[in-house]
Amino acid sequence: MLRPLSVFGRTPLCFYVLHLFLYAGIGRLVAPNGTTIPVMIPFWLLGLLILFPLCLWYGRLKHRQPARSVLRYF
Repeated sequence: MLRPLSVFGRTPLCFYVLHLFLYAGIGRLVAPNGTTIPVMIPFWLLGLLILFPLCLWYGRLKHRQPARSVLRYF
């Protein structure tokens, strides 16, 4: 049940950078003049569904790197 949280927790910088661009894009497409938080909740969940496989892929890539690799720090 907590697997998605652990995936996001293992790749915090990746999640942070990707979510900034993703949610800015979603916000501009859906509500360029602004909206309320309850209207954006489904789009927030959609964003998490999009980010999950990307963070899962990056976490696996990061895990395969040697201990001294720069990718292990991000």
